[in-house]
Amino acid sequence: MARHDDQARRDELYRDPYPLYERARRAEGLTYVPEFDAWLVARDRDVREVLLRAEDFSSAHALLPDVPLSEAALGVLPRGFGPRPTVVSSDGAAHRRHRAPLNRGLSAARVAALLPYARTCASELVDGFAADGSAELVQAYARRLPPRHRHPGLPADHHPAGDARRGEAARGGHGAGGVRLGQPR
Repeated sequence: MARHDDQARRDELYRDPYPLYERARRAEGLTYVPEFDAWLVARDRDVREVLLRAEDFSSAHALLPDVPLSEAALGVLPRGFGPRPTVVSSDGAAHRRHRAPLNRGLSAARVAALLPYARTCASELVDGFAADGSAELVQAYARRLPPRHRHPGLPADHHPAGDARRGEAARGGHGAGGVRLGQPR
């Protein structure tokens, strides 16, 4: 019964993670989330600290399924698409290899060329909720930015992550999906 209760709690957190995020933002330091056996990094300064301490934190095995796959499912996976290391679930040389297409797509020159357009898009979105005094940023900003704003210099069918996704697929990887944050080593 405990396993079912654990999954029910994880499902609840997936449906409404915002109380957890709020608790993490108010906490001192990182917040351990036992339902995922992972640490939640919620503030910019904590993200920077974790990124600078690769010897203490790892993304390896960060994309493990909540429910272990059955033996029957594991027997079928070799014939099709199975879990593979990605940029968010590997460290060291493997991480650098998976990150290479992202580095090309997000070079300093490409990002600098898009900054004026990005500032305009961001300002339009912020202007839409600034007078309210507060906003849930994921809903009011992050989810609206990509589909609403496509740089005029990109082809109409261009997906911002397309090049990186094609690179991951060519190496047998997959996109980030639901990301679990890094595990302490």
